[in-house]
Amino acid sequence: MEFEDLKKAWDELNLRITRNELTNQKILSEMLMQRKESAEQYFSRWRKASIVATLFVWSVVPYLLFTRNTPLGISVLLLLVMLVSTVITAVSHIKWKKILKWENIDIEKQTQYILGYKIFVKCSYIIIYILILPIVVYAYYY
Repeated sequence: MEFEDLKKAWDELNLRITRNELTNQKILSEMLMQRKESAEQYFSRWRKASIVATLFVWSVVPYLLFTRNTPLGISVLLLLVMLVSTVITAVSHIKWKKILKWENIDIEKQTQYILGYKIFVKCSYIIIYILILPIVVYAYYY
């Protein structure tokens, strides 16, 4: 009798643990899905902003180069900003299209890809800020 009770209690505990694991997996999956969706929205806005910024750079830089007496160093820097902003926009668009194609990959893998894209975005911010800073300083003092 005691053995039967112990076995029954053990089976109940085993069943509870299994249910908790399934519940935890569902909660984790939902959290990852929400995180993925919010990241998709954020990066979609970032891509749109980068396209607008690139178009702005492509319209302002030629004006600064051809209508003002811009020093050679600043001219080269302006051309570099044009090139880098265009490359960053193109690469981000290509990376994002690849991420959207991977709908059938598990959520953990997609989260890794999105985190890699996030690192790319942060690095591109730093690069653009470093390139634009001398131009802003030049515009302020001259």
